[in-house]
Amino acid sequence: LTAIDDSSVIDTKGNTDKSFFETTRSGTTSSNEFLFSFRRKKIDFVLGGGGSQQTMSQSSFFYSSLGTFLTSDYDSLNLVSRTNNFFILSDVKGDAIWEKLKALSVSAGARSTINKTFGSNITWQINSIIKISPVTNLYANLSTGYNAPSLYQLHAIERDFASDITLGNKNLCPEKSTTKELGLCQNISRQINVRMAYFKTTTEDIIDFVSLWNKNTNITNLGDNDFRGSTYLNLGKLTAEGIELGIFTPVGKKVSMYCNFSYIRGKQDFSAANIDTVKTKGNHVQLFNSGKFITQDVRIEGLTRRPCMANFSLIYYPVKKIFLKTNVKYVSGRKDIFYDSTLHPDGAQSTIHVAAYTLVDFLTGINFSENVSVLVRIENLFDVSYQEIIGYSTRGRGLFINLHYGF
Repeated sequence: LTAIDDSSVIDTKGNTDKSFFETTRSGTTSSNEFLFSFRRKKIDFVLGGGGSQQTMSQSSFFYSSLGTFLTSDYDSLNLVSRTNNFFILSDVKGDAIWEKLKALSVSAGARSTINKTFGSNITWQINSIIKISPVTNLYANLSTGYNAPSLYQLHAIERDFASDITLGNKNLCPEKSTTKELGLCQNISRQINVRMAYFKTTTEDIIDFVSLWNKNTNITNLGDNDFRGSTYLNLGKLTAEGIELGIFTPVGKKVSMYCNFSYIRGKQDFSAANIDTVKTKGNHVQLFNSGKFITQDVRIEGLTRRPCMANFSLIYYPVKKIFLKTNVKYVSGRKDIFYDSTLHPDGAQSTIHVAAYTLVDFLTGINFSENVSVLVRIENLFDVSYQEIIGYSTRGRGLFINLHYGF
């Protein structure tokens, strides 16, 4: 990927600052995995492993109006991330252990991840289902997660002139999470199935993008000349919880309906004691997501770009080889990040409300024979104008035709 910015016009009169910027980015990703499964009556085992490798390179050139130029090149850093993993997963019916546990099924697994930079880590999961009655199942899941920083977050070499602080942070550590889920599957009748679930995820050592400001200037007096660059820091804890509800039911012999709803809320807790003062050189730390300064413990209620959503699908089979399907998707209003020039210091990030929207898609499929079929899909049927992320355009109405032939 090569990006060039030679649009150096700085006012409506066509004056230019005669600057030029060019950057070239490249990278590779490769992965492999193997599986071995073993099955006996009421007991299943899966063993496996694999590895992945990522490389990254970037070079940039900047020419200023003063006739000076700067270059940077990642090639000399030989940026490579290698990860190997081994895992085991078992699924056991309760009566394989004791006849009275017939209503219980348990699935458990563990994964060992070995990263070139961060060493080894073990994550695990336990999933259980209890059949309370012929029409009612109760399930509970508990799992842990692990997310290593990206090569860019670790090694980005863009540097602030005033502070000499690089964008990348080699001191970052992985994010670690724990997820709990409790749910109920209920057959209201032979044809109506309802699923309800509650979940909660807690993530420690969240990696946040931050701006740094001159430590020798009071926060209330900061100006443009006090900017000391940007970087990534492990700052706090994120907690997200929510509920999900899904219903499936036929509506007559030729019509089926499915709908689901998800509600999520969350908070982030930040502690000034967690700031890597060696990396920041003691400068003021400002969160990109909210514009807040971490001078003491801070709690931010609500998560950006995490809407509530509802989906509704209706499928109609007029004849055996033809189906018609309508999908309706509702996305609630939510907060997003934007540049607010009214905040101090100038250029701070803040949050803004993004309006809710509803999209309707239509699909129809025809099977002409066992070998020939066609699918027609119309997305955003009513050509609704909406935004998912502030500043990024979305697609209007689209028509897609897929012809499949098998032999």
